[in-house]
Amino acid sequence: MNRNPRNADILVLESDWGEDLIDTRSTRPFVEGLASALGVTAVFRTFHSGRDLEHWMHQVFLSKRKPRIVYVSTHGSRRCLHPSLATRGVNLRAVLASAARGTRRQDARRGLLLGACEIGNDLENVLAAAGGRLKWAAGYQVEVPWVESTLTDVAFLTYMISGRGVTSSNGKRAVRANSRVTRTRSALKAAAWLLDDFGVAEALGFRATELR
Repeated sequence: MNRNPRNADILVLESDWGEDLIDTRSTRPFVEGLASALGVTAVFRTFHSGRDLEHWMHQVFLSKRKPRIVYVSTHGSRRCLHPSLATRGVNLRAVLASAARGTRRQDARRGLLLGACEIGNDLENVLAAAGGRLKWAAGYQVEVPWVESTLTDVAFLTYMISGRGVTSSNGKRAVRANSRVTRTRSALKAAAWLLDDFGVAEALGFRATELR
């Protein structure tokens, strides 16, 4: 079923990870499993260039409430994204600023999760470029391995959507299947939980920032 991105709880924008027919990596099965477990809707689109990404982000900015989270999954370095078929890096700030043109600033509280290397160093400027159309952004400050970062992304999405089911007893963490889930709308809080619960997230330089 080809669902409309504006009806998605999670919109996944992913580029191909390789330029050949051998590399079959995709975040899709991870997010599909998460969406099924949490009872939310995930929609997937592929982008190959800055123009593709701008198109989908423009569609996001036209929508009032959904998607709640946009998850961009691709290669990255410093302030640029690097879709596998692009001839040069894609300046994310420029893409968001262009996508925001002709759209209204919405109080949607939506956020942008960047599953890409190093782009987490530029989150404040990314939010500024979106002109208030994103409430928060999160990503990695260093070069990250694919599997570990994807699992970290899924954990962060879980905390943002359904909350944290980890409790503390006598200073020690314990996970109980039927424990009360703590929820939050704050990406900063969810990121703090993630860093507290998953040591690899700290090693990968995961961070979040929010619009003030």
